[in-house]
This record gives sequence, structure tokens and C-alpha cells, in this order.
Amino acid sequence: MIEYAYRVADFPFVVRAPRAADLGALLPSFAPFRCRPGSAPLFVCTLRPEPLPWQPPAGPVLDESDTDLGHTRLSLLPGGYRVDLSYGRSGQVHMLCAAADFTRAEASVRWTDPAAGAALSSLLRIVFAQAVLPRGAVSLHASAVCRDGRAYLFMGRSGTGKSTHARQWLAALSGTYLLNDDNPTVRLHDGRPWAYGTPWSGKTPCYRNQRCLLGGVARLRQAAVNRYEPLAGADAFVALFPGSSVITTDARLHSALCGTLSRLAESVPVGRLSCRPDAEAARLCWDAFQETTSSKNQITNPIQAQ
Repeated sequence: MIEYAYRVADFPFVVRAPRAADLGALLPSFAPFRCRPGSAPLFVCTLRPEPLPWQPPAGPVLDESDTDLGHTRLSLLPGGYRVDLSYGRSGQVHMLCAAADFTRAEASVRWTDPAAGAALSSLLRIVFAQAVLPRGAVSLHASAVCRDGRAYLFMGRSGTGKSTHARQWLAALSGTYLLNDDNPTVRLHDGRPWAYGTPWSGKTPCYRNQRCLLGGVARLRQAAVNRYEPLAGADAFVALFPGSSVITTDARLHSALCGTLSRLAESVPVGRLSCRPDAEAARLCWDAFQETTSSKNQITNPIQAQ
């Protein structure tokens, strides 16, 4: 076995792979995050040389869905969890078994699947997203841009226009660049909120091993008129929760997430942006974040542009 060490959002983790598996080729988006083995890893994931024969899960199925990760089924194991994942059109099922605290995992990857690398990336994303929760961090389904040393996140349901709005920032606001277009990690570190690039960026190849202080989060919805509404307290929390990666039936992980989101809601501007896909929406959002930074915990009259 060969050990590959990575560091994402300043969390080190290790993937143990059989010598025949070239993780450099299988996981090209992870290259900027590779590091020297060192401090105690967040988790260790061991890849089996040969995949296990697939059998239906013996434990109760907690969730089953089709997402950008592929078709996933989460089931409960004694002392942990099992994830079944089929990615792409091959129909081959990859499997991962993880300890309840996600510090250890074993993956059964079907190496003959043309989508084996994408499937492995998705399985590692699932482990990482749960392992960071008790450590004051959360993986968010969002698009993230940076400007003037601050990161700004755009959240919303699939198809809302997160990537489109990010592109409007890039076009309309000089000095803006993309940090991540699908799954940034936000971490409370030394009392401050940071947004990090990750190896997971959806359909947009943007894999920056970089962090910026978090400057604001906007939940988007499509509308005929551009309008920004600052949120505070429970409203800000409710805006942040959807899109957070967590096994909601796991009381420990759910509690850790709620604590992190509560602190984020108190420390950064959070708002609801009703918008058109245009440059005016980007400028309105930027201006609103700047105006609400010093008074992020007070609801003011909505800011509107015709």
C-alpha cells in the first residue's frame, strides 16, 4: 500500500491505496492539496485492492438520493455507516464503510469503472464533510468568490443560479476571482470564519488550495427584480442550514453543525438575494455586504434595485 497525504481546509488526511492504483491520475483535482505526511490525520481511508462482492445493505437505509455525487444510498452499520455510490452510466456500485466518527474508512472501488476516479473523489468528499463537523467546520453546497481579501458565498437550490451569479461578480467587479464553484469548506479558526477552496468544485475546474476570511453569504432565488434582504438570528441560521453536508439522523454531527452555523450567523453578514442573472445583481450584493458588515445582527429595510 502507498500512503497519499492531503491537506484540505488545513485538515490533513491520508488515503492508503494499493500500488496498482495511481491516485495522481485518478484524483487530478487533489494535486494542489497533496502534502508531506505529518501531523495526526483527520481521517484515514484505506482502498481495497480488490472490490468486495456487492450485497444489499443489512442495516436500515437512512437516505437515498440522486445528486452531483451520483446515486447514493446511506445505510447504518453497527458502529458506523455504509455508502453505496453508482457514478455515471456504468451502473457499477462503489462502496464505503466508515466508523461512526468518520476517523476511519474503507472503500471498495471498482477499478474497471471508467468513472472510478470521480466515484472515489465523491466518497472522500462524503467522509471529509462529516469528519470536519465536530471541529468547527462545514462543507457547503455553494459557489465562492474572493474580492479584497474576503470570500463571499452564494447558496441556493440546484438550478438557482449560484454559478451564474458568481460569473456576474467576476465580470462586473474588478479584482474578483473564483475560489470554488460547488463545495467550499467554511471553518471557524482562532475565532474567525474562513472559507477554503477544496478538490470538489462541481463542473467547474477550480481547485485552489487557498483560504480567505469569510465576508458574507447570500441565499439566492430567481426574481424579476434585484433585491437584497439582510438576515439575522434564526433567519440567518435557516438560510445557512440547507446545503450543509450532514447526516441529520446523527445527533452528534447534527449538534456540531448547528453550533457552527449559529456562530457563523452571528459573525458574518447573511442575506437573501432575489435576483436576475445580470451585473446589477452582483453590484447590489457587493454593496449590501459592505453596508451590513458593521451591523450584521440587525435587520434593516430591504435594499432594492429596479
